[in-house]
Amino acid sequence: MIESDGDRVLQVVGNLLSNAFKATPDGGRISLELAQQNGTVHVAVEDSGPGISPESRERIFRPFVSHVGGGTGLGLPIARELSGALGGRLDLQSEVGRGSRFELVLPVRAS
Repeated sequence: MIESDGDRVLQVVGNLLSNAFKATPDGGRISLELAQQNGTVHVAVEDSGPGISPESRERIFRPFVSHVGGGTGLGLPIARELSGALGGRLDLQSEVGRGSRFELVLPVRAS
């Protein structure tokens, strides 16, 4: 169980899912995973899109930088900022040609 701002958590996860759908070609794969580990809750969105190059991984978290055409470049910077405001973080693992995995990690708080 976590205590958090549910609207903000949904905003982050919704952004990650939206990006995954935009980046994944027809016939590709998108997965959503929820896990608890070492006092944290993990919500991961993984896609089989084109992946993100190492040199672009930090840059996509800057405002007005869009990896997917047609985007404003605000979604990931806002998602990262919200993750931190919720006491968590937003992690990225990606391999060019194999897809990306964005993972929201939030602390578990006893109620």
